[in-house]
Amino acid sequence: MPNHIEKMLVPNLQNWENLRILIQSTKDEILQVAHTTVQTKLHYANMQLNLLNQVYEPPSSFEKMFMKRSIFESIIINLVSALESTAHVMNQIYELGIDYKQVTIDHKFFYNERRHNQASRNCLRCKIKDLNPKLASFLDEALQRGSPSEQWYEAVMEYRHQIVHRPHFIAMQIAGGPRGYFLPDDPKIMTQKVTFDKKIHQPIYSNFTLMREMKQFAESSASLILFIVEEIHGLILDDNKIKERMKKFFEF
Repeated sequence: MPNHIEKMLVPNLQNWENLRILIQSTKDEILQVAHTTVQTKLHYANMQLNLLNQVYEPPSSFEKMFMKRSIFESIIINLVSALESTAHVMNQIYELGIDYKQVTIDHKFFYNERRHNQASRNCLRCKIKDLNPKLASFLDEALQRGSPSEQWYEAVMEYRHQIVHRPHFIAMQIAGGPRGYFLPDDPKIMTQKVTFDKKIHQPIYSNFTLMREMKQFAESSASLILFIVEEIHGLILDDNKIKERMKKFFEF
C-alpha cells in the first residue's frame, strides 16, 4: 500500500476540473453533487486498480485469488457509476428535466425500438442531440451496445449487470491454458461446451474464446472510461451556449 493515498488517485482530470470551476458558484446542488461523484468514483476505481496490481504479485494464494475477484467487481461497479453520474451532470447542466430516477447514460429501452420511441421524451441521449450534436455523436460512437463479444462497452455493462444481479463469479482460470483469470465472451451465457484441441493439447471453452484477462480488461476499461468522461466534459465546455444556459444559477 502506498504511503500517501493521493498516489492512488486519478492524476489528471483537467476537463472535469475546468467544469468544476464553472459550476462551483451555482445554486444547483444536484449538479454539484453529481459532478463531484464522477471524480470520486474514478478515484475509487483507480485506487482499486492499484490494489489489484498488488495482489497479482507472486506468490499466489487463496486469499489473493479471492481478493482479485472482489476488487475487479468493485472496479467495474465504480467505473459504470462514474458514467451514470456523468449522465446526471448532463441532465442538470442542460436542464433536460428528466427525473433523477430515470436518468441513464444509455438510450432509454435501447433494446426495444417501440418502447424507446414511447419513452424518448425522457431519454437523455435523445434530448442531447438537439442541444449538443457533437456530444450526442460522441456518445453514440463511444457507448455502442450490441454483442458483448464484439462491443467493449456492452461487455462492461453486462459484467456489471451480472456482478450486481447474479450470485456467481464471472472470472475463471482456464485449466491447461495461460495463467490468469479470464472473463467470459458473453456473461449472459451460464453454461458452455468444453472440447479438447489435440493439436495444442488444451481444452477449449466455448464462452472464453476471446481470452479477456481480468486485470488487463480492468485496466483498459478504466483508461477508456476516463477518456470518455473527460471527453464529455470537454464537449460540454466547448458548447458556446452553456455559459448562457447556466447564468441564472450564478450567485453574484
